[in-house]
Amino acid sequence: MIRMMTKLGRLLLAALLAPALVHAQPVISPAPGVSASVYATDALYRKLLRNATAAQARNAWDLGAMPSATSPAAAILPTITLQTSAPSGYGNLYYSAVSGVLQTTPFSFFGGVPIPSSGTHGVVYQWSMSTATGSGYSNSNIVQTEFGGTRQLHAEADAIEFMHEGTKLFVLLNMTTTLPIRILVNDQYVSLTGSAVSANGNTWVIIDFTQGGTISAANARALRRIRIETEDATSFEWAGTPATESLRPIPTNDVVHVLWEGHSVVRGFGSSIRGNGYSQVTCKLLGWRDCRQLALEGSGILNPATVATTYDTRITDFDQYPGADVCLVDNSLNDSTPTYVSTYQAAFITHVGHIRAHQPNCLIIILGAFPGATGPSTGTGSVVALEQTIQASVGAYTTATGDTNIIFVPISTLSPTPVIFGTGTCGSTNGSGNSDIYIGGSQGTNDASNCVDTVHPTDTGHMAYARYLSGAILSALQTLRAP
Repeated sequence: MIRMMTKLGRLLLAALLAPALVHAQPVISPAPGVSASVYATDALYRKLLRNATAAQARNAWDLGAMPSATSPAAAILPTITLQTSAPSGYGNLYYSAVSGVLQTTPFSFFGGVPIPSSGTHGVVYQWSMSTATGSGYSNSNIVQTEFGGTRQLHAEADAIEFMHEGTKLFVLLNMTTTLPIRILVNDQYVSLTGSAVSANGNTWVIIDFTQGGTISAANARALRRIRIETEDATSFEWAGTPATESLRPIPTNDVVHVLWEGHSVVRGFGSSIRGNGYSQVTCKLLGWRDCRQLALEGSGILNPATVATTYDTRITDFDQYPGADVCLVDNSLNDSTPTYVSTYQAAFITHVGHIRAHQPNCLIIILGAFPGATGPSTGTGSVVALEQTIQASVGAYTTATGDTNIIFVPISTLSPTPVIFGTGTCGSTNGSGNSDIYIGGSQGTNDASNCVDTVHPTDTGHMAYARYLSGAILSALQTLRAP
């Protein structure tokens, strides 16, 4: 029998318990008399659990970088060569866009909205579809003109996936900023640090499974899943293969599509590579391939910050993938002031209601307040007071709307110890908690080592936070749909 959606208290308990990441998958059977809408919800939960359970056994972060293997063919570590002149050896070209039309065969575009560039070929990503106005939206950090178009920010950690059958792959990228790219083969990173692609011009990336000819083509040939991860200002132009090889689409029926709303930490601030940010890592640990960050620094449910937009001002960002599976609302110390805390609940209920109107079927996950190195703070208008209000707001929303397809994950009120606690940072340790290690990553792009602030996580902090979130979310999912 299907166990119907439980009351909010069970959901909170599931998230609070957050056991180890390896669990048995529940068996769910249809029950007579259950409405079609509940069947749809059950299908969503089965999909989320299938992906999460598989990811516990195999995900990019637990696998680590590929070893220096020369066999079997599927496990061969390729050599990666970057060059600014056109290579020879490719006979088949697969363009990401042709005359402004996306080529979804063989490519799958993840991490943002793929936008064909103004040229004949090429795709860039953006995450924002908002028509909001304000000083922030005229800021060059938010609206940028390049690759022949004006875009609402760039996707922070975008990706393109396809299957490659063969021995060698050629990829053409164009960047306006020098940034790293990372390549995954069969869901395993070739290198965790990636390769830096130079700005302002074409760069050809050659992925060679013959390792420069040291392995024969017969021994190197295999069908492999390829994922190329970039960030920010990147145009993916095309991929090519030798004439006797080919690209094919990945299976897409079980891909989980995630819209993750939030602030600077959701964007990956403090991490050395945007893909190391906790939103992207959490998605990998749960097997969620398409993870889109709808985030602007400093903002919150109520706080517009210097970007001059609150979460609800940007509500149309939830339209970027119709029929998303998961919608996350990430809270932080940005809303931890007495005024904001006292008015939070009404704004929360309105905003989550708007999310549901834009995404009728997604599972909504509400995260507690990320504390930085505040302690977490207590008292009026504190991080703890904010999180208590967030939790109460989830209950008030459910009572007011009857929408039970929502879970809450505690952060700063987690018992017996908050996820991140203490007032020290990696640049100014004081022995008060794990913030000595987890907090201090720079606010700037790709600069986690200088430990200069009290808000953003280091790479280690992002990873620890992601481990907690993935475990808590999986625990809640299993409780919702236990046999």
